[in-house]
Amino acid sequence: MNIKKSLIVVFFIVTFFLTILSSCSGSSIPPAKIESFSEVKTIKVLVEQSYYDDKGNNIEGFLLPVYEDCKVILENIGFSVTGENSKNYSSILEIKINGTALCDYYYDSDTKTKILLYTGTELDGSILFKVENVDSQEKNFFEIREPPTGTVSKPLTPSDAPFDRLGWQKHLFLILSDIWGPEILSKSLEVKGIFMRGQVIEALAEVKDPLSVNILINILEDENFKYHSKDVMEVLGKKGDESAVPVLIDILINDEYYMDREAAAEALGKIGDGRALDALNQALKEDEDEDVRKACMKAINKIME
Repeated sequence: MNIKKSLIVVFFIVTFFLTILSSCSGSSIPPAKIESFSEVKTIKVLVEQSYYDDKGNNIEGFLLPVYEDCKVILENIGFSVTGENSKNYSSILEIKINGTALCDYYYDSDTKTKILLYTGTELDGSILFKVENVDSQEKNFFEIREPPTGTVSKPLTPSDAPFDRLGWQKHLFLILSDIWGPEILSKSLEVKGIFMRGQVIEALAEVKDPLSVNILINILEDENFKYHSKDVMEVLGKKGDESAVPVLIDILINDEYYMDREAAAEALGKIGDGRALDALNQALKEDEDEDVRKACMKAINKIME
């Protein structure tokens, strides 16, 4: 009897340690779609940044929290991250960001002089993810950012330029999805922060894999992501996938926030599925908000067309 009890205890101990080991071995990373990336566990992150003023001078000290954001994103998924001096890694992530101040002159009739105004920043950059000597994936991005509201002169330092919402994270998420599939974007949603989650949703909007629709629907059904509901419904409407219709109908009829009900009606109109007509007609008659009723009427007309 004692031997039997001992064997049971040993069994549970072994099972416990196997569970711990499996959770620490990077098993949370989805299988890579590209074979050369299948063994990637440790990623070296290299960041190159530059910023040029209106005269073409390189401004030193221009630093965004790119490395820190990468570390959070990648470690949340299950990778380990190393810095520039590390020699032990299985893949390299290179991020380059370049900024150039955009300025223009206008004539001041009072002083009869030309005044230099900061009008924005031209941004370009690239993200390269590679297994050394084997394979690579690259995304390029380009944006022109307007100056912050109320700015009437060129920024004295790069930190005054509107770099804080550059959106390079979206391009990183797209590369990760290209290599490991949309499942990795689902894991990326666990990264805390409204902006970071917004970048994941923007990436999902560009992912063609049908699984991206399932991930977006799951976001809608999770109360923790309520802040992003409107953006998610807009993406679902553009994707036009009919599998989103039931959850959109539920939001249209039952959600307490009129902006979400309005967004649901608009998305249903874009998808164009006739199953939504009864709910749209019901909301058209019963919803107390005028904007929601207008959105329902537009959606009904689109579906009937």
